[in-house]
Amino acid sequence: MLAAYLVARQVDVTIVRTTLQQVSLPAVIASIVSVIINTILKALRWRLLLGPSGRNIPTTRLVSSLLGSQFLNALLPVRLGELSRAYDIGGLGPGRTYVLGGVFIEKVVDMAWLSILLIFVLVWLPLPEWLSQSAYVSLFAGIIVTLVMLIIVNNLDWLTRLVTRLVGILPQRIKQIVGPRMQDGLRSAAILGESGVQRGISIWSLAIWGTAILTNQLVLIAFNIHLPLTAACLILLSLMVGVSLPNIAAGFGIFEYLCVLSLGVFGIDADTALSYGRMRW
Repeated sequence: MLAAYLVARQVDVTIVRTTLQQVSLPAVIASIVSVIINTILKALRWRLLLGPSGRNIPTTRLVSSLLGSQFLNALLPVRLGELSRAYDIGGLGPGRTYVLGGVFIEKVVDMAWLSILLIFVLVWLPLPEWLSQSAYVSLFAGIIVTLVMLIIVNNLDWLTRLVTRLVGILPQRIKQIVGPRMQDGLRSAAILGESGVQRGISIWSLAIWGTAILTNQLVLIAFNIHLPLTAACLILLSLMVGVSLPNIAAGFGIFEYLCVLSLGVFGIDADTALSYGRMRW
């Protein structure tokens, strides 16, 4: 619990409590609405990634599965939430391997948008030393994974034939297990090649990341912290890079400490920044 210890060393609990009691209620309500909209947008993008198999799945079911996965990711030391989504929604008809492939594509898309956010922040703000190494690694990984996914989508027929040949040389018992799952995985990637899907995913993703930044900005306003939009972007960037690490004890300390570090770049004291982190969490 190193992060929690570092947070505790820098803050006065009494000041934090007083700060939380003075927040602007309208801004807090607006931030909650922004979070709700963000979750619904993620569910709608997920439905698009599921292709025809996802059109008959109610949005409420997708939202509940998404929220359940986020809860598991926060609670458990490994990110098992994504597997729970595949198990839950895949059992409704699309197939669990197929849904898992869609979840993987979703993560690739988010890595690409994280890279875009990082480039935007770099244009306006030098990255602090504590973030720069992880951020550049994430940028490099995002670019590479995105390029690989584009190559796969644009050469899907060739890749399908290759996979079919490789599966064909396996023993019959293994072939019966591996073959259908490999085909389901490739079928999920084929969704990206359908007309209008890439444009739709881009639009949904822009709205998702936009509302995530908006949420950060609204919470800043709730604490009467007037900073440029780059502050909300830096907070989101540091949270995405930092919280992507395995969570410990429901993430206590890590999330808040990243907020303290991010807002410290703009001269915000640790007590106020911790209050922000607790509210944002």
